[in-house]
Amino acid sequence: MNCNEATRSATWPRYPRDRRTIATHEAGHLVAWLAFGLTPARLDARLAPCGTGGAVTRLDATGQPASAPGTLDPLHRESGNVSMCFERQCLQWAAMFCAGYAAETRLHGVADRDSDWWQALAGEPDMKNAAAFVSFGYPDRAEALTSAWQHASELLAGHWRWVQRVAREIERTGHCSGEQAVALK
Repeated sequence: MNCNEATRSATWPRYPRDRRTIATHEAGHLVAWLAFGLTPARLDARLAPCGTGGAVTRLDATGQPASAPGTLDPLHRESGNVSMCFERQCLQWAAMFCAGYAAETRLHGVADRDSDWWQALAGEPDMKNAAAFVSFGYPDRAEALTSAWQHASELLAGHWRWVQRVAREIERTGHCSGEQAVALK
């Protein structure tokens, strides 16, 4: 839940980083996580108290965070041949990390402006996590990150009303659980 100024470069579109934008960012992550069926974990999307940051957190059985927001859980694979299933999972996880910014661009009407997007966001924790996931299964990181961004954008376009409902809940109350998000679908 970072309340500091983001590290987006000057090539990233300018729009307000207000509560609505942050709520939509977190809703994008949450909807992508659920739509891709990434883990059966309990989830909680939450705004930071300052309102200029947020996170989607996996919760353990007691309702406590299973890891620090924005951290990458360790992944392991056998060296050598990477299965198609593993590649697809890596791409879906990367797309889930891209989904926050993809949701912001859709909200602010700049979703079609995608030139050099990953370079513009390279310093952001979400993009570092996306890059880490694609590094497991794809030799060309730039091509894989572009694919992950497109995958996230297409998923959000197909579920945009759902994203908006989840974002309104996050904006209104400061949080939305995975269960609430499913009910809002």
